[in-house]
Amino acid sequence: MSYGTNTLVLPNWRIEGADDPFSIHLRPTLFSYRSMPVLFIILASLVSIFLLGSSVMDMTREAINLLHSSISFLWVTFTTWILICLLTYYQQLNEANENWRLWFARFLAAVLRVPLVKNFEQTIYHIKLAKAEIERLKTDLSTTRRIAIAVEDKGFFEHSGISWRGLLRAFWQFLWRGKRSGGSSITQQFCRSNFITRLQPTIRRKLVEMALAKWIESVWDKKEILDAYLASVRFEAGVYGVHNAYRHFFNDKANAISNWEAFILVERLANTRRYFLGHRVQALLIQLIDENILSLDDARSALGYYDGFIEHHFVLREGELEPDEVRSNLSSRFAG
Repeated sequence: MSYGTNTLVLPNWRIEGADDPFSIHLRPTLFSYRSMPVLFIILASLVSIFLLGSSVMDMTREAINLLHSSISFLWVTFTTWILICLLTYYQQLNEANENWRLWFARFLAAVLRVPLVKNFEQTIYHIKLAKAEIERLKTDLSTTRRIAIAVEDKGFFEHSGISWRGLLRAFWQFLWRGKRSGGSSITQQFCRSNFITRLQPTIRRKLVEMALAKWIESVWDKKEILDAYLASVRFEAGVYGVHNAYRHFFNDKANAISNWEAFILVERLANTRRYFLGHRVQALLIQLIDENILSLDDARSALGYYDGFIEHHFVLREGELEPDEVRSNLSSRFAG
């Protein structure tokens, strides 16, 4: 077990956690020497079944001849029994978050040649460390959660991992406008960010995303998924997790996140290339003000932040609205 990289430093400078805590594999494979006792038990159960059946049945000559003629049936029966025993044994070796849905997702990824992380439990371990850091800082994520759901996945609490409405909307936009939009649920985004190591090609990756989303929804509740999503996804190149993103954008610890700061963070989730997309920002601010999640003053504060970092951090694309233009449009719309 390696302790070469410090994972978590607590306030009193105690170091907790290894960088590779799952390097020692406690789970034996089906055909390792540690599994031999179980395999012998399965073999003995086959012999017992055969002998028990022979002693119970009246083994007349006709029955014996029938048995010899049904050897293929016996092979099928014994093979089925062996498979049932092996699968039952293998299932008992599952990790804490492993079930048949993850088996299927791994199988699908192998067939479609979509690379996944090698050790899911280790990845989940690091995600939970990031969540623990947010809890240690006593960061209030209530507004950030609301804005993330409103912007990224309105039906998050209604669907079971896959937003079919979002996928249909993305397909429709691509079909008629030639415009690519995500369409992925928060759960799918979480799985893509943490468990898939190469994001191309898109269609095959989407199928694996969907399988992984169904798996994670079967082992975690919605709040766990949402908090893990905020604690681990990318906000900008090299910036992962809301606590790191807050320090990156606002140069401070994420103790109390204001409404407008929460908007900045969530807006960066789908715009990680440092562009200021004025039309999109305006549309999102109008939506959030209409839904009473943000106030006009919150919107002005967010735009003031963008305005102060244009050319220093954010890049204004040609043809996009500038922060002042968005502020003026919002004032005309909501201030009367």
